[in-house]
Amino acid sequence: MRGGPARGLKGRPGAVGGLCRPDFKEREMPKRSLRRLAFVVFAGGGARGFAHIGALKAIEKDFYVRGYAGSSAGAIVAALASVGYTADEIFHVKENGELRHILQLCGAKSIPELYGPAWKRVEIAAHLGKPSKNPLARLKKLYLGYRLVRHAVKGKGLLSTEPLRKAINDVLRRKLIEQGALPDGVEDVLFRHIGTRAHAAKTADLKVVATALLSQRLILFSADATPNVSVAEAVTSSLALPGFFEPVRVGDMTDELFADGGLTSNLPVWIFKYEKLHEERLLEQRMLEGNAERWAPGPIPILAFGLAKPPTFRKPDLLASPPTTFAYWVFETAMSGSQSMATNFTEDVAPINLPCDLELTDFDPPVGRLKRAKDAAYDHASSRIGDLLYRRPKIDENLRELLEEAKERIRSLDPARAFKLRACLVAPITSRHSGPAPEAFRVLRMVGDETYTDDRLVLDRGNAVAPRAFLDKRDVAWPRDEVGRGATLGDLMTRYERALVWPALKSVYAVPIFENMEAWDPKKYPLNERRPPPLGVVAFDSDEDLCDIYRNSEFLNWAIAACGTFAPAFVEEMVSC
Repeated sequence: MRGGPARGLKGRPGAVGGLCRPDFKEREMPKRSLRRLAFVVFAGGGARGFAHIGALKAIEKDFYVRGYAGSSAGAIVAALASVGYTADEIFHVKENGELRHILQLCGAKSIPELYGPAWKRVEIAAHLGKPSKNPLARLKKLYLGYRLVRHAVKGKGLLSTEPLRKAINDVLRRKLIEQGALPDGVEDVLFRHIGTRAHAAKTADLKVVATALLSQRLILFSADATPNVSVAEAVTSSLALPGFFEPVRVGDMTDELFADGGLTSNLPVWIFKYEKLHEERLLEQRMLEGNAERWAPGPIPILAFGLAKPPTFRKPDLLASPPTTFAYWVFETAMSGSQSMATNFTEDVAPINLPCDLELTDFDPPVGRLKRAKDAAYDHASSRIGDLLYRRPKIDENLRELLEEAKERIRSLDPARAFKLRACLVAPITSRHSGPAPEAFRVLRMVGDETYTDDRLVLDRGNAVAPRAFLDKRDVAWPRDEVGRGATLGDLMTRYERALVWPALKSVYAVPIFENMEAWDPKKYPLNERRPPPLGVVAFDSDEDLCDIYRNSEFLNWAIAACGTFAPAFVEEMVSC
């Protein structure tokens, strides 16, 4: 495109057809009539895993969860949720200040009380980390530190996980008995006792990640892989933070030692990949049969709850910090650093990083601080889930409005032409680690002929249409603009990717989305390459060759102005991905 937008629009986002109102962020909340199926994954993070209780509360009212998974601290919340515990049953402070939490079922008020005198080692370890200028105090710390290290080295950790194992098994067993889902006389809750196969209406599938130290690999505990393994043993093996907890032996696997699952996969978003596909096939079959009135259509999301420090957190100067602080940050980075990359390789993952100001080993903070951590996580998770449930369908609605207006424009220019038309949003696949030029592009949204929806399609940067429009910062009409180049839509595609392309496709028109409509001003940007980087691309495709209409000045100017209205929505969409 060499010209500017149509006169009279003045480059105002939202000026065409009301496609994207100025108050887009203040979305109207429709009634929550349909529940969404989902899978949920909780990340590890030591005491910060307490924030997952707030996330659990946020998903309870909108989702029917088919499966829970967790690593480290996330495994505890996953196990409790899988047997039916609600967030308020796990931890709740009433308006009158009365505290109710799950350890009370075991007769304990807190984790220190659960451990008794053995918890003194943790208090000593915390005391050793505080600075002291008094020589006698330093000498005392040195002595206590020696005893502590000696005990930790001898037992490979400060504490045993046995008190936690007993408590977890007890609360799981109580809930299953309450639901009538556990056979009489069963003392240890095993993986085969829970899950959709055992009691589909009362429990959800559970998967727990741990690290096998001797074989140096990830171990996945589940009803399919380890049906006769104790759930409590699997959970405590997953949270056995090296140095803090002793390594764990599980069941009859006496030749193996298990430790924190975060060492190998802190946020295992891949864990429900095939179960998700299975549920989507079942859901689509029910929809075809007319038996899915209760469920929202579309891909089943994997809600991946990570843990992050709040925005107000001040990062330490590691080079000027004591060796213990430096070692702590190295260990924590190793535990959670791969978290952001894991979400890039699984479809329909909704990553939600929960802010939490608790420290990794802050297992006995004041009740008020725990309540604030739960409430902050609930507020953040609710906001992000609201985006998933409401804003994204609104983008689809806006895209459909754009498509209908495009059809009207085409019919006004050529009333006799019969055609099918679709519209899609295409986004670059980028991350914090990628450069300015993305290597691939993904179809985010597709509306139109529902028989063929290419919303799983990934395009190479060398593809002839949408990627070229993005990289060249100009509109592209295919095949007209590619005459003489020998480029086809099938270039740089595998045969599996070609199978996703609409078989009847004959023409495509792609328009890059810029954050500001001034990017199309030929006086300010006489050359395409000087325009700012696009946000993404809106593309129209048809089963007829419409290139003559795509290059009609009236349609062209309308398309540029109309597609520009998606900039605010597109920014929010990419922030949430």
